[in-house]
Amino acid sequence: MLTADATPGRPSDMAQLRLDSLNQEYTRRIRQYRRLAVVPRPLFLQLKKRAIEEMEQDYRARKLTIQGFANPAALLATSYPGDCAKYARGLAAQNDSLILHDWKSLIQERLAHNKKLGSTTDYATPRFQQEAAAANWQQYAKIELLTYGWWNCVNSSIQRVAPTEKMYQEFNKLFTNVKSACDDVD
Repeated sequence: MLTADATPGRPSDMAQLRLDSLNQEYTRRIRQYRRLAVVPRPLFLQLKKRAIEEMEQDYRARKLTIQGFANPAALLATSYPGDCAKYARGLAAQNDSLILHDWKSLIQERLAHNKKLGSTTDYATPRFQQEAAAANWQQYAKIELLTYGWWNCVNSSIQRVAPTEKMYQEFNKLFTNVKSACDDVD
């Protein structure tokens, strides 16, 4: 996984977004992945291919997200799911009332999602009210919309490689004796 941050948590963090750092990390890691020697069996060759594809998707999403903090309109002309664009509309249009509307909608989405998960605590609304009243409210809105709206939407569309039971079985077949520690205790 790439570690270069594409989603700031505070307005002061936006200045820390660096495409050059992301590009350097991606170049180094993708080179490592491509050079990686794997067991020459179809499952492991496919796993390597899928891991490279995942990293490439993650890189493109991070790069576009970083670019979106400087130019939100760039986020509207992408191939990501249509739902993702709703978080950048107001920012791209530089329309304050639409930005506030989109921001409020995102807060409501997050509240509904958290309620589904069983949370009854509403941290978002008081924070929204405080940040919306701040002189730099547009920066707070941008962070919320692009980090918790856009990024979460795009990130969920990245096809992640998840280990399967078959992978574990094939891996174990490579050895004559496999010992493993297990945290599961009856």
